[in-house]
Amino acid sequence: MAIRREYQSAFLSLSVNPELQFATNGGYLLLDSGGNVVATQAVSTETEFMRLTFGPQREWRSVFTEQLKGANRFQPVTLPFMITAGAKEFCWINPGEELKAGPEAWTPSPHGAFLYLFANGDSKWFPAEMCTPGHSAPASLNRAVPKANVFV
Repeated sequence: MAIRREYQSAFLSLSVNPELQFATNGGYLLLDSGGNVVATQAVSTETEFMRLTFGPQREWRSVFTEQLKGANRFQPVTLPFMITAGAKEFCWINPGEELKAGPEAWTPSPHGAFLYLFANGDSKWFPAEMCTPGHSAPASLNRAVPKANVFV
């Protein structure tokens, strides 16, 4: 059964709609000091919407996982391509957050990061790289990346 072109166009326009991206992929509510929502940001794979991008995956220093687990920071993974890749849980590392494990301290990223725990025991993290309107993504992202290697 062939799908009519107008239906294809309608579906594609929905799939890049920021509100739908927010509903399907999640996002952020930005709050003022009084706890009022002042802006929203959707997680999107569409580069025209991207202002916050993520660098390549890095090996996580597992000695710092327990601090995050103890604070109940991990959530179940809901993105289908991450589940397919074997990710089970994820958490957000705050910008400039210092993690401690005994006498050792580490600040993973000045702009924040996503940490993923995988079923096979691996832990990978993806540091945020800031892009502002009118500026292009970092050079590391200006290359073709196979969908299987894009996690966030």
